Amino acid sequence: HADPVAEGRAHFERGNRAVELAERATGTRRQALLTEAHDAYVESLKFARNRNVLFNAAVVLAHLERFEDAFGYFTEYLAFEDLTPEERQEATRRLTDVATHVLVLDVASAPTGASVRIDREDVPPRGTTPLTLAMRPGAHRLRFELPGYEAAWVDVEGDAGERQAITEELRALPIMVTFRAPTGSSIEVDSTPAAADAELTLVPGDHSARVLPNGTETKFTLFPGDPPRVITLAVPRPVVVAPGPSPAPAPTPITEPRFGSWPTYLWVGAGVLGATAVALAAVAVGENNDYESNPTESRASSVDAANLRADIVGGAALAVGITALVLTLLNDDVPAERPSMELGVAPIAGGAVLGASWRPR
Repeated sequence: HADPVAEGRAHFERGNRAVELAERATGTRRQALLTEAHDAYVESLKFARNRNVLFNAAVVLAHLERFEDAFGYFTEYLAFEDLTPEERQEATRRLTDVATHVLVLDVASAPTGASVRIDREDVPPRGTTPLTLAMRPGAHRLRFELPGYEAAWVDVEGDAGERQAITEELRALPIMVTFRAPTGSSIEVDSTPAAADAELTLVPGDHSARVLPNGTETKFTLFPGDPPRVITLAVPRPVVVAPGPSPAPAPTPITEPRFGSWPTYLWVGAGVLGATAVALAAVAVGENNDYESNPTESRASSVDAANLRADIVGGAALAVGITALVLTLLNDDVPAERPSMELGVAPIAGGAVLGASWRPR
């Protein structure tokens, strides 16, 4: 395989020889030699964009009065950063001279990166924005193309030596968006009602959609050049709150009568004492009858003793009965104290003593 560098250099040297011959030729011979040199330089540039080849090709194109192409080559040459001041000055001088023969356009677009064609859409693009174009003086049409945006034509017109700035604001193409929602529901897209299975064309940017009336909002962003999108919307499921565990029933308070069973015991005691008092009263009546039938000193003592016993027991029965009545009236329920037992060990000389205490209810 041939060395690309060597092959590129061979074409460059062939172009230089043609230029040397053209300098001594005239008329059609000169034009033919310049064209041959240009073709050789173009072949060399296929192997590498060498700055020396670019400069020589630009000079030849200017001699051929192909000023638009010469302007492009000089512009590319001046983009090299390692040029010496002398080289940059010479190229700038030649570029300025070429610019007097062409209409120069500084072309830009928003967004950048659009390809630009001149006059026809079936020709190769001259480059992508931003770029500088040199054109024949007169009227022209520039076509801007960028994926995701509408193609745009811009009419320009100018004279030789004139320079214009052209900026085109490209319009993004709308994007087809299909919405999927539950059957029979209605949706809202960017605050505008729509059908559940609507197919809408939306411009690139931020959008939102939701199922009416209270669906969760879905936000989405469309970018220029996006393929058709499908957005699925859902109705939020109702939140079912499971019942919590039933609270434990409040403990039933343990109560007991304030005085316990004492009123009952007292009623029984009052009854026994009452019965005893009645019996003693009967005995006292019998003793009194005997005394009246045979009044003696001993019978008088018996009558007094019998009456005293009856009075004492009867008074006791009355007191116990009154106490039982009072306790019964006051014997309402009160919280019961649970019985408890406490154990303790106390050390003593030669051993220990175990103690226990019992607290009844």
